[in-house]
Amino acid sequence: MNIPPKNLLCAVDFSSHSSGAGRIGADLSRRFGSRLHIFHTVCTPSSQVYGNPVSERGRTQENQVRHARQAIDALMSGLDYPWTPLIAFGDPVEALLEAADQTDADLVIAAGYGIQGVQRFLHGTVVERMIRTLACSFLVIPPHGAAFRPDGGLKASHIIAACGAGGDISDRLLIHALSYADLFGARLDLLHVMESPTNGAMPDDPPGHYAVTEAAFMENRRRQILSRIPREIQDRRNLSILLESGVPGEVLAESARERGADLIIVGVRPRRFWGRILKGSTTETTLRNAPCPVLAIPERAGGEGTDA
Repeated sequence: MNIPPKNLLCAVDFSSHSSGAGRIGADLSRRFGSRLHIFHTVCTPSSQVYGNPVSERGRTQENQVRHARQAIDALMSGLDYPWTPLIAFGDPVEALLEAADQTDADLVIAAGYGIQGVQRFLHGTVVERMIRTLACSFLVIPPHGAAFRPDGGLKASHIIAACGAGGDISDRLLIHALSYADLFGARLDLLHVMESPTNGAMPDDPPGHYAVTEAAFMENRRRQILSRIPREIQDRRNLSILLESGVPGEVLAESARERGADLIIVGVRPRRFWGRILKGSTTETTLRNAPCPVLAIPERAGGEGTDA
């Protein structure tokens, strides 16, 4: 995983949200000096009898590719950064995985739709499936959630990065958070959300009164987070450690909304299917409620850092 990323893969579906993803892809590629691929999947349902791809409404695959290329050209019109089109057929997640491998992508960018309720319960969303499967970073752009500067580039003057269970923040997540803060000259808040004051070690000598005990516990947790940060960074300007109580994904999204954050950074780990449906995750809750783009950083298997 490269910082800065060398290869960006921007997935578009030609919806009204794709234009924002394309602009952000061009802007980040320019800032990082990265190669940019604009990717689209043409969904081709299979024949129930033979299992082979069926052309949509009688159109040949050649026509579908031509129409997709024209749509990509129109989408990227006016963005003066070199890009390469990449068009595939099949399931969006499987095709994106192949494209990410083919382009050696370090960062994938896509628009999200925030599907709720039973539909999400039964099927999930394409973005949530992608974010659980990709081995590289994934930037999700929620509908109407990205802010742009007057010059058309992505605005990210305030970034919130999520610390995980126990206040841990992985080296991988911290490196990304600091790199993006430097890239945009942004304020960076490291946010840890405690579901209850009993989650973790209490002070050795609790003061007694609940409010005082909770305050002492939160200060103890703040010091734990600070100890994970290199000493030369601890006194860094525009770096803060925030502690909140509640449901992590909900509090993370609400804190971003209240503080006017432009970007949320979270860690993500693979989760077994039933555990994900029954328990959900910080990452998925954040995605469904985020008021701004969310950058998901994959953690090492079984590994460190945020409880996503």
